[in-house]
Amino acid sequence: MKESTKKNLTKISKKILVMLLISFSAIYISEKTGYFEFQQHSKKEMTEIQIKKFEQDVKSGKNIDIDEYISYDKKDYSSPVSKVGDAISRNVSHVVTDGINMTFKFLNNVIG
Repeated sequence: MKESTKKNLTKISKKILVMLLISFSAIYISEKTGYFEFQQHSKKEMTEIQIKKFEQDVKSGKNIDIDEYISYDKKDYSSPVSKVGDAISRNVSHVVTDGINMTFKFLNNVIG
């Protein structure tokens, strides 16, 4: 191989390793902090509350409208700081997702 080809492959390999390390770190941190478990717990709690409300209304003989049980009031406790943090989190999520997709597309092209 030519020296320039070896240098290019080395640069590409380093970039791939860095992207994989960053992706792994992001996933590992989100798993360890319980981010996904908290989201699932919140959904479960809301569902259980709506089921209990539905059962109570059936027992009391009220007219039932399914839309009353699907939608729920969610209080917004966000502040400007939390909104900025949320925006940063979404952007990082998109960057990591796009990086992983690009990495796998590249590896697919390289491997065959």
